[in-house]
Amino acid sequence: MKKKTIAVVILHYNDFEMTRQYVENLRNLKWNDIAHHFVIVDNNSPDGSGAELYEYFKVDADTTVILLPENIGFARGNNKGIIFAKDELNSDLIVVSNNDIEVKTKDFPQLLIQEYAISDFAVYGPDIYSLSKKMHQNPMRQSPMNFDDVNNKIKKIDRILPVLYIMNKMGIYDQIKSLKNKIKKKKANSPIKSTVRLEGYVLHGSFFVLSKEYLRMYPEGLFEGTFLYMEEDILAYRCNLKRLKMVYDPLVQVIHNDGVSSMKIAGNRCMKFIREMNETRKSCESYIKYMNDSE
Repeated sequence: MKKKTIAVVILHYNDFEMTRQYVENLRNLKWNDIAHHFVIVDNNSPDGSGAELYEYFKVDADTTVILLPENIGFARGNNKGIIFAKDELNSDLIVVSNNDIEVKTKDFPQLLIQEYAISDFAVYGPDIYSLSKKMHQNPMRQSPMNFDDVNNKIKKIDRILPVLYIMNKMGIYDQIKSLKNKIKKKKANSPIKSTVRLEGYVLHGSFFVLSKEYLRMYPEGLFEGTFLYMEEDILAYRCNLKRLKMVYDPLVQVIHNDGVSSMKIAGNRCMKFIREMNETRKSCESYIKYMNDSE
């Protein structure tokens, strides 16, 4: 039987050292005789770190750096690496990952291949723990958001955005946020880790795995109608359309150092939130169009 191969696609935007350390983290996993390759996709980082990574890794046989001429967002940027891994590397399993990740489970490669041999999953997600939110991010929810859910999300954003712009202009966002955090301090963060293997749940977008089962149905990779946000629900919706299996595996844990790149882009917490809301609204509209076109 042909041995399975694994590619790790790392979407990079700013912060050379974070991506370099992540590749070292991946190299230190127990790969044994599993063929593997790391594909770094630089989304035209304004700090020049993409070119730095290219120079740093250009002599390493296990790493490829793809430099994009413009920032094309999460889905399209990842697709550049996914298609490279599929067509050029002929990878059986493609990990799609942020660069702000640390894989804690050393035998992740073996566990991943074992799960694939048992379930023939299309999409796989591990336990993801967010350091900033102090919570486990997988699984996100049992089912992808439907029309009513997405429309309600748009309405909520439309209520929040005008208030955020006023708060940013007055410079009071941080004070109000700090006060809210103190009020909620005694409440436990949720959700806690799910210790049970689950199928069919929506999986977090910071670290997931696509198999050939998924790419047979969607050879183009991820849905490209969004720039940022809502990718998880759209991925789950696509899997449901084709009856593809999504698996959450609690045996593997990764740490998510989330929020670092987006803070660098936005400059302050309020502008970060405003940017997130604006991009989410656009993605909600794209998701609704996609659902309409699919029915």
